[in-house]
Amino acid sequence: AWVNHVMFSPAGRWLAFFPQDNTARVKDLSQGASGPVTVVRWTGLPFLRGAFLNEKCFVACGFDCSPVLFRYDKDWELAGCIDVRLADSPLASRPRTPPVGALGDASAASSCFAKVRRRFG
Repeated sequence: AWVNHVMFSPAGRWLAFFPQDNTARVKDLSQGASGPVTVVRWTGLPFLRGAFLNEKCFVACGFDCSPVLFRYDKDWELAGCIDVRLADSPLASRPRTPPVGALGDASAASSCFAKVRRRFG
């Protein structure tokens, strides 16, 4: 599968990339070239862009325009979709990840995604 986007974490420890196969893949660069790559599967369409928010969190968004949060806690995992308005869209009929509860209310999720928008202009 070809790669849609590649990004480095702010401190340069992590390399994340989004192949066309509906996954997010993250490599710990501190483990060298032979270190493992974590593969996180996504049920939506492939990701096109992403941005690290810090060393343990990044946001990705793809063809379905659904921003998704990933977190690191011993391993990388899909935390959930942060778009609370997705239920109102034409894409609502397809299976999706529920909104992230750990972020708190909708304003916290919106604030998180606004940081990503400002970063990419």
